Amino acid sequence: MQTITIRQSTLKSWLMCPRQFWHKTYTDVTDPTSDAALIGTSMHAGIEHVLHGGTVDLAHKLAQETLDLEWDGCRKVTYKSHDVASSWVTKLLDQWLEHVYPVVPAPMIDPNTGLPMIEWPFKVSGGYINDGTVKILLSGTADYVDENGVVWDWKSAGRKYEQWEVDRWHVQPSVYTYAATMALGREITDFQYGVMIRGNSAEGQIVQTSRTSLDHSWMLTQARSLAAQVVANATNMELWMPNDQGWWCSPKWCPVWTSCKGSLAAATDQ
Repeated sequence: MQTITIRQSTLKSWLMCPRQFWHKTYTDVTDPTSDAALIGTSMHAGIEHVLHGGTVDLAHKLAQETLDLEWDGCRKVTYKSHDVASSWVTKLLDQWLEHVYPVVPAPMIDPNTGLPMIEWPFKVSGGYINDGTVKILLSGTADYVDENGVVWDWKSAGRKYEQWEVDRWHVQPSVYTYAATMALGREITDFQYGVMIRGNSAEGQIVQTSRTSLDHSWMLTQARSLAAQVVANATNMELWMPNDQGWWCSPKWCPVWTSCKGSLAAATDQ
């Protein structure tokens, strides 16, 4: 039996641009991590330390060490200066500590492992296709599941999240609440983003949304479609549509820009 494992991030990538998904999955041409993404990763390192009972001072130290380790190799798109990026890591972690952390309940204890569900890794069944010969697994790592069964994810962003966009478009809440439902054996519907804003307003934002069994069913329909395309077209790039009909198709946001649409611009400049 063939098994296809789909992460939330790869499902999101495929929904935005199948060609981007193909490059990220089947080639090694992905561009380096952007500076904004690295700032978010550094912030995450500090947050995880605090959630595990660590001190704020050491959380800031770990966050800065994460930034320093990867800075030279990242794509300088938004924050050209290391000092500017470093200041944002500090500001975002402070935002989380002041505006988000005080309202985060204690973590749920995973009944399967006995461990707190902090950076909780999951791998759950997404069903079967092709008359049961291909198994789909959904995998990922949820930042946090609280004692009330609410799944949390920490984000850094250049602007506040719009509630309608989260409710209508975001696939992450669907995948993560489905995974928690499967793993915990009871319906999990609530998802919350803790968003730290890289902007003039130094405040955190909490965005609540929910996903029902109907949302889970639709997400699984999408995952099955992706899996079927993988089975049929895995090695043929031309069968994965390049989609430039959105903000994501740009050197700032696309992690495979230089191997896709950006390669045409580079050829023109030569």
